[in-house]
Amino acid sequence: ERMRLKRLLVLNFAVWRFIGGTVLFASEVGFLNGWGEDQKRRIREVVERGFRERRIQELFTDAYKGPGAIRQELTHPKADEDSLLRVLHNEGPKAVQNFQPDITFYTLVGKFQLIDKVWQDCYKILTAALPKAGQTELQAVCEILAELPFFGASEDGIRVPGFFAKELVQDLMDTPVFKGGRQ
Repeated sequence: ERMRLKRLLVLNFAVWRFIGGTVLFASEVGFLNGWGEDQKRRIREVVERGFRERRIQELFTDAYKGPGAIRQELTHPKADEDSLLRVLHNEGPKAVQNFQPDITFYTLVGKFQLIDKVWQDCYKILTAALPKAGQTELQAVCEILAELPFFGASEDGIRVPGFFAKELVQDLMDTPVFKGGRQ
């Protein structure tokens, strides 16, 4: 049961950080109890409601390109139902081609594909987070995350942790994922 909680912590912080990036987004999505179609539908409902209530700027940060791209799309003066359809389902006349990075930056479809990978790799992430010789293993977790698109980059043929890997690890540092937290 403790491992399930840790896995859910990784999932939720990844969703909150990578998709919306704001406290309001995290609050409205809430704590997800798993990752599947029900949770994806919940996120789509939050985004759609935010669009209709003109609260996208409060839900999506402009500090990161990923959430910022959706924020810009849905707050643009010409944002319309086709813009929302693109973000929610990557359908309609404004749909982006199924290529990276566009699908991940501009649609929930692409963001969900990345979170699918995070969810799949949670056990590797949690294993890497186990303390070694009494020390918290932040770098080991960053290296696992670096293998994922948008969480790492290739430098001289080697994957290195990127900004989102660092942000997610910092979010998780004071949770049960890292026994002992910041030491």
